[in-house]
Amino acid sequence: MRHVLARYANDNKGAFSSRTEAGNIGSDILARFRIVFDYAGGALYFEPDPSFQPTPYSRTGLQALKSDPEAFHVLTILPKTPAAEAGLMPGDEITAVDDISAADMSGSDLFYKMRQSPGTSLKLSVRRGNEVFSKTLVLRELLDRSNDSSMCFHEGLRF
Repeated sequence: MRHVLARYANDNKGAFSSRTEAGNIGSDILARFRIVFDYAGGALYFEPDPSFQPTPYSRTGLQALKSDPEAFHVLTILPKTPAAEAGLMPGDEITAVDDISAADMSGSDLFYKMRQSPGTSLKLSVRRGNEVFSKTLVLRELLDRSNDSSMCFHEGLRF
């Protein structure tokens, strides 16, 4: 399989916080197939799904977790990405995205916002300590999926 993304589990709460699991590649693998259960024959078949389109990788370069109802806590900022260039830092709290309060958003809402088309502007309200400020990120493709290699290199980032 080509272009499979793995998620490194660095969560300290929730389903991915287990010490026995280091990552998750399941959803990106299973989404590529139509799965047929043959209960009578005791078999499971994986038929390739020709309509499969991989979910875009985050086009912001940040990873955030909804640590409280009012904000997304920024965990990671990758170098040379829109988030890094905007000056965001681990520990920042995103309190609104495109003028929608984080209190009114789920983690899935943020997930989809960060994967919008390249060129889309994403307006963030950010709290850092007692300081509150706005940043605008212009989303861009961070993964080069054009080659046949399962490892991709783009702008100094290794995936």
